[in-house]
Amino acid sequence: MSPEARWTPFTADETIDATRSDFVWTAHFDTGKISSPTVIDPYEEGHGRVTGKLGIIPVKKFGGPEVDQGEIQRYLASLVFC
Repeated sequence: MSPEARWTPFTADETIDATRSDFVWTAHFDTGKISSPTVIDPYEEGHGRVTGKLGIIPVKKFGGPEVDQGEIQRYLASLVFC
């Protein structure tokens, strides 16, 4: 993940619950390998987190107050689509 990195195609799904202030965004990257990476990016019950998986194995996790703040901003920006 850098400005010099090559583009990797992906598909994503997002579910937004405007009645509970929740969303889940899941991206599947097409690397052409059997165990392609997946990113799960939810904001649920007032907390955000980001998890990167390779197949079913979690390889990176982010959370905390900074992630919570970024995720609520993302949720608020997404409300226009509801």
